[in-house]
Amino acid sequence: MLVIQNLTLSTRQVILQNFSYQFQKGNSYLISATNGSGKTTFFHSLVNLKAVDQGTVTFDQHKYQVEAASESFLR
Repeated sequence: MLVIQNLTLSTRQVILQNFSYQFQKGNSYLISATNGSGKTTFFHSLVNLKAVDQGTVTFDQHKYQVEAASESFLR
């Protein structure tokens, strides 16, 4: 199970604010939105490739504090 709690993500504008959701193991999910709305940025934030403002991610009962990625890592 993937649990996202209070994820806040912004670039030039707020993409997600206090987003929380539980993705159940064995289910399929579709994330659909218009071009430029932040889908890729959201996925990058889950694997710590994109800086976030706040939030936690729990994957298979291992809790991670999502933190801002370093600028040198992003280059």
